Amino acid sequence: MKRIALTLLLLVAASTNVFGQEIFVKLDGNLEFSGAPVELTQMKFTTSFGDVEIPLDKINGIKINANQKGNAIIIFKNGDAVSGTASLDSIKVKTTWGTAQITLSSIDTITFSKNGRFYSETSSGNTVWRFTDEPMAPASSPNSAPQPRPTLPAPARTLGG
Repeated sequence: MKRIALTLLLLVAASTNVFGQEIFVKLDGNLEFSGAPVELTQMKFTTSFGDVEIPLDKINGIKINANQKGNAIIIFKNGDAVSGTASLDSIKVKTTWGTAQITLSSIDTITFSKNGRFYSETSSGNTVWRFTDEPMAPASSPNSAPQPRPTLPAPARTLGG
C-alpha cells in the first residue's frame, strides 16, 4: 500500500512540476515550447554595476538581445528590471518530448508564466521593453465591435544599463 501511495505521489508531483519550475521559451522565429530547466536554479548576468546571480524564482521574464548592445532585460516578479549580458552559452530544458539544450543566442524570450510576454513601446525615440503576464485579448473579427484597450502596466524600473 505504501508503494502505491508513493508511486501516485511521484506521478502527481511529476505532472504538476513540483520538482522544477516550468519555463516558457520562445526562440527566434516564433517557435515556442515549455519545460523545466535542468540543473539551473539561477542565472548570472554581468551588469553595469557588476555581476549578479539571480534566482529563477525571482524572475518574471528575460528578453535576450533586447538592445543593439546584445544586453538582456530581466524583469523581476516585483516589477523591477535590470539589463546585462547572460554568462551562460546555453540552457537545458526537460520537455514532454525529451531534453533540449538551447543556445542563448537562439532564444528570444524566457518567461515563467504561460501568458508572459514582452512588448515594446517607443518613448522619446528609444525602445522601451515592457512585460505583462495578462492573457492576450482574442483578435476581433471584422464584424465585431472594437475591444477596449487594456490598461498598460507602469514602466519597469531599470537598474544599470
